[in-house]
Amino acid sequence: MPTRQQNKVLVRNRIIEASQSLLASQSIQAISSRQIAAEAGISYQSLYNHYPTQGQIYADALREGAKPLSAQLDLVVKNYEADLLQAFGVIDTLRLDHLENSGMATWQFVANNMYANLDSGAHNQETEEASLIRILDPRIYERTHGLLQMAQGMGHLREQLDLQLVAYTLICLSDYALGRYLKFQKVSKRSVLQTSQEQYGLLLADLSSN
Repeated sequence: MPTRQQNKVLVRNRIIEASQSLLASQSIQAISSRQIAAEAGISYQSLYNHYPTQGQIYADALREGAKPLSAQLDLVVKNYEADLLQAFGVIDTLRLDHLENSGMATWQFVANNMYANLDSGAHNQETEEASLIRILDPRIYERTHGLLQMAQGMGHLREQLDLQLVAYTLICLSDYALGRYLKFQKVSKRSVLQTSQEQYGLLLADLSSN
Protein backbone atom coordinates (compact mmCIF):
# COMPACT_ATOMS: atom_id res chain seq x y z
CA MET A 1 0.00 0.00 0.00
CA PRO A 2 1.48 3.41 -0.95
CA THR A 3 2.65 5.57 1.95
CA ARG A 4 -0.01 8.22 1.28
CA GLN A 5 -2.75 5.61 1.39
CA GLN A 6 -1.28 4.08 4.54
CA ASN A 7 -1.32 7.46 6.24
CA LYS A 8 -4.93 7.98 5.21
CA VAL A 9 -5.94 4.65 6.74
CA LEU A 10 -3.99 5.37 9.93
CA VAL A 11 -5.63 8.77 10.38
CA ARG A 12 -9.08 7.31 9.74
CA ASN A 13 -8.42 4.61 12.33
CA ARG A 14 -7.37 7.24 14.86
CA ILE A 15 -10.57 9.19 14.20
CA ILE A 16 -12.74 6.09 14.65
CA GLU A 17 -10.91 5.10 17.85
CA ALA A 18 -11.27 8.65 19.16
CA SER A 19 -15.01 8.65 18.50
CA GLN A 20 -15.39 5.27 20.20
CA SER A 21 -13.47 6.51 23.24
CA LEU A 22 -15.64 9.61 23.54
CA LEU A 23 -18.85 7.61 23.09
CA ALA A 24 -17.81 5.36 25.96
CA SER A 25 -17.58 8.31 28.35
CA GLN A 26 -20.36 10.72 27.30
CA SER A 27 -23.60 11.00 25.38
CA ILE A 28 -23.47 11.29 21.61
CA GLN A 29 -25.31 14.62 21.76
CA ALA A 30 -22.49 16.12 23.84
CA ILE A 31 -19.71 15.21 21.41
CA SER A 32 -18.52 17.73 18.82
CA SER A 33 -16.36 17.22 15.76
CA ARG A 34 -13.67 19.40 17.35
CA GLN A 35 -13.61 17.09 20.37
CA ILE A 36 -13.11 14.09 18.12
CA ALA A 37 -10.27 15.86 16.30
CA ALA A 38 -8.59 16.76 19.59
CA GLU A 39 -8.98 13.20 20.91
CA ALA A 40 -7.48 11.85 17.69
CA GLY A 41 -4.57 14.30 17.90
CA ILE A 42 -5.24 15.92 14.54
CA SER A 43 -6.46 19.30 13.33
CA TYR A 44 -10.12 20.00 12.78
CA GLN A 45 -9.41 20.60 9.08
CA SER A 46 -7.75 17.20 8.79
CA LEU A 47 -10.80 15.60 10.40
CA TYR A 48 -13.10 17.41 7.99
CA ASN A 49 -11.01 16.29 5.01
CA HIS A 50 -11.58 12.67 6.00
CA TYR A 51 -15.10 12.94 7.41
CA PRO A 52 -17.21 16.01 6.53
CA THR A 53 -19.93 14.90 9.00
CA GLN A 54 -20.04 13.14 12.35
CA GLY A 55 -22.58 10.75 10.87
CA GLN A 56 -19.91 9.40 8.54
CA ILE A 57 -17.47 8.91 11.43
CA TYR A 58 -20.02 6.98 13.44
CA ALA A 59 -21.08 4.94 10.40
CA ASP A 60 -17.49 3.74 9.96
CA ALA A 61 -17.18 3.08 13.70
CA LEU A 62 -20.37 1.00 13.64
CA ARG A 63 -19.21 -0.88 10.57
CA GLU A 64 -15.92 -1.67 12.28
CA GLY A 65 -17.75 -2.88 15.37
CA ALA A 66 -20.01 -5.14 13.29
CA LYS A 67 -17.15 -7.30 11.96
CA PRO A 68 -17.66 -10.10 14.55
CA LEU A 69 -21.31 -10.29 13.47
CA SER A 70 -20.23 -11.26 9.96
CA ALA A 71 -18.72 -14.53 11.17
CA GLN A 72 -21.97 -15.43 12.96
CA LEU A 73 -24.01 -14.75 9.83
CA ASP A 74 -21.63 -16.82 7.71
CA LEU A 75 -22.29 -19.80 10.00
CA VAL A 76 -26.04 -19.52 9.38
CA VAL A 77 -25.45 -19.70 5.63
CA LYS A 78 -22.92 -22.53 5.99
CA ASN A 79 -25.33 -24.59 8.12
CA TYR A 80 -28.35 -24.07 5.87
CA GLU A 81 -30.29 -27.29 5.34
CA ALA A 82 -33.89 -26.84 4.33
CA ASP A 83 -35.86 -23.91 5.78
CA LEU A 84 -35.01 -20.68 3.95
CA LEU A 85 -37.52 -18.61 5.90
CA GLN A 86 -36.07 -19.79 9.20
CA ALA A 87 -32.52 -18.99 8.04
CA PHE A 88 -33.46 -15.39 7.21
CA GLY A 89 -35.23 -15.15 10.57
CA VAL A 90 -32.09 -16.21 12.42
CA ILE A 91 -30.01 -13.74 10.41
CA ASP A 92 -32.38 -10.86 11.20
CA THR A 93 -32.40 -11.78 14.89
CA LEU A 94 -28.59 -11.79 15.04
CA ARG A 95 -28.45 -8.40 13.31
CA LEU A 96 -30.92 -6.75 15.67
CA ASP A 97 -29.28 -8.34 18.73
CA HIS A 98 -25.95 -6.87 17.63
CA LEU A 99 -27.53 -3.49 16.98
CA GLU A 100 -29.02 -3.38 20.49
CA ASN A 101 -25.70 -4.34 22.07
CA SER A 102 -23.53 -1.92 20.07
CA GLY A 103 -25.10 1.41 21.00
CA MET A 104 -28.64 2.23 19.93
CA ALA A 105 -28.02 5.97 20.36
CA THR A 106 -25.21 5.86 17.79
CA TRP A 107 -27.30 3.87 15.33
CA GLN A 108 -30.18 6.31 15.75
CA PHE A 109 -27.84 9.26 15.19
CA VAL A 110 -26.57 7.74 11.94
CA ALA A 111 -30.12 6.88 10.85
CA ASN A 112 -31.40 10.39 11.56
CA ASN A 113 -28.41 11.90 9.77
CA MET A 114 -29.08 9.71 6.76
CA TYR A 115 -32.79 10.54 6.65
CA ALA A 116 -32.04 14.26 6.99
CA ASN A 117 -29.69 14.10 4.02
CA LEU A 118 -32.26 12.22 1.98
CA ASP A 119 -34.97 14.76 2.83
CA SER A 120 -32.72 17.69 1.94
CA GLY A 121 -31.44 16.10 -1.26
CA ALA A 122 -27.88 16.17 0.09
CA HIS A 123 -27.53 12.38 0.18
CA ASN A 124 -24.53 11.32 -1.90
CA GLN A 125 -23.29 7.75 -2.23
CA GLU A 126 -19.70 9.01 -2.36
CA THR A 127 -19.97 10.61 1.07
CA GLU A 128 -22.82 8.78 2.77
CA GLU A 129 -23.80 5.16 3.15
CA ALA A 130 -26.48 3.97 0.74
CA SER A 131 -28.41 2.16 3.46
CA LEU A 132 -28.36 1.32 7.15
CA ILE A 133 -28.31 -2.40 6.46
CA ARG A 134 -25.01 -2.10 4.57
CA ILE A 135 -23.39 -0.47 7.59
CA LEU A 136 -24.57 -3.32 9.81
CA ASP A 137 -23.83 -6.00 7.23
CA PRO A 138 -21.52 -4.83 4.40
CA ARG A 139 -21.54 -8.32 2.83
CA ILE A 140 -25.32 -8.62 2.84
CA TYR A 141 -25.66 -9.07 -0.92
CA GLU A 142 -22.98 -11.74 -1.13
CA ARG A 143 -24.50 -13.62 1.81
CA THR A 144 -28.13 -13.30 0.68
CA HIS A 145 -27.38 -14.31 -2.90
CA GLY A 146 -25.26 -17.22 -1.70
CA LEU A 147 -28.04 -18.49 0.54
CA LEU A 148 -30.54 -18.28 -2.31
CA GLN A 149 -28.15 -20.18 -4.58
CA MET A 150 -27.82 -22.94 -1.99
CA ALA A 151 -31.60 -23.15 -1.62
CA GLN A 152 -32.07 -23.33 -5.37
CA GLY A 153 -29.35 -25.97 -5.69
CA MET A 154 -31.17 -28.10 -3.10
CA GLY A 155 -34.43 -27.75 -4.99
CA HIS A 156 -36.08 -25.41 -2.47
CA LEU A 157 -36.54 -22.60 -5.02
CA ARG A 158 -37.74 -22.76 -8.59
CA GLU A 159 -35.23 -22.96 -11.40
CA GLN A 160 -34.76 -19.99 -13.76
CA LEU A 161 -35.37 -17.46 -10.97
CA ASP A 162 -33.55 -14.13 -11.14
CA LEU A 163 -31.70 -14.63 -7.85
CA GLN A 164 -30.06 -11.22 -8.12
CA LEU A 165 -33.47 -9.53 -8.17
CA VAL A 166 -34.74 -11.71 -5.31
CA ALA A 167 -31.64 -10.90 -3.25
CA TYR A 168 -32.04 -7.16 -3.76
CA THR A 169 -35.73 -7.40 -2.85
CA LEU A 170 -34.92 -9.18 0.42
CA ILE A 171 -32.21 -6.62 1.19
CA CYS A 172 -34.66 -3.76 0.67
CA LEU A 173 -37.12 -5.43 3.05
CA SER A 174 -34.37 -5.85 5.65
CA ASP A 175 -33.24 -2.25 5.30
CA TYR A 176 -36.80 -0.96 5.67
CA ALA A 177 -37.32 -3.06 8.81
CA LEU A 178 -34.06 -1.81 10.33
CA GLY A 179 -34.90 1.80 9.55
CA ARG A 180 -38.37 1.45 11.04
CA TYR A 181 -36.97 -0.10 14.20
CA LEU A 182 -34.49 2.76 14.66
CA LYS A 183 -36.87 5.56 13.69
CA PHE A 184 -39.86 4.51 15.76
CA GLN A 185 -38.80 3.70 19.31
CA LYS A 186 -42.21 2.23 20.17
CA VAL A 187 -41.76 -0.50 17.57
CA SER A 188 -40.53 -3.61 19.38
CA LYS A 189 -37.87 -5.96 18.07
CA ARG A 190 -40.37 -8.80 18.23
CA SER A 191 -42.88 -6.99 15.99
CA VAL A 192 -40.14 -6.04 13.50
CA LEU A 193 -38.99 -9.65 13.26
CA GLN A 194 -42.55 -10.92 12.93
CA THR A 195 -43.41 -8.45 10.17
CA SER A 196 -40.20 -9.28 8.30
CA GLN A 197 -40.95 -12.99 8.51
CA GLU A 198 -44.42 -12.38 7.09
CA GLN A 199 -42.99 -10.35 4.21
CA TYR A 200 -40.29 -12.91 3.48
CA GLY A 201 -42.91 -15.66 3.66
CA LEU A 202 -45.13 -14.00 1.07
CA LEU A 203 -42.21 -13.51 -1.30
CA LEU A 204 -40.66 -16.95 -0.88
CA ALA A 205 -44.02 -18.75 -1.13
CA ASP A 206 -44.31 -17.58 -4.73
CA LEU A 207 -40.76 -18.69 -5.48
CA SER A 208 -40.82 -22.10 -3.83
CA SER A 209 -40.38 -25.19 -5.97
CA ASN A 210 -43.18 -26.93 -4.06
